[in-house]
Amino acid sequence: MKKFLIAILVIFALGACGKEKKENVKLEKKPRPVRYVVVADKDVEYTRIFSGNITSEIESNLSFRVNGTIINKYVKLGDRIKKGQVLADLDDNDYRLSMENSIAQYENSLAGVAEAEAGLRSAEAS
Repeated sequence: MKKFLIAILVIFALGACGKEKKENVKLEKKPRPVRYVVVADKDVEYTRIFSGNITSEIESNLSFRVNGTIINKYVKLGDRIKKGQVLADLDDNDYRLSMENSIAQYENSLAGVAEAEAGLRSAEAS
């Protein structure tokens, strides 16, 4: 058995000595064909379409000082407005009639005052 082991060791030793170093062999790489495009200097426009809902960061609830029916509307939803801009007109017939009635009552009161003053003067004169 000893002889067998010695024989194997000798074979391995001779095998290790017998190897020659490989020289650095450079493999020649073949050029691969590639696609290319010549770049041109021009404006490029990209269009993207998205769906969604847009809401304003600030929303104002506007109202009239008095009640009434809108007869003219000068702006649409989403329009930009400025302070003091007229947005709509109200039907003012009810308020105009009320004002005319108040003016008539005032004039009647003035006539009553004038009549009372005339009666007072005539009473003082007699």
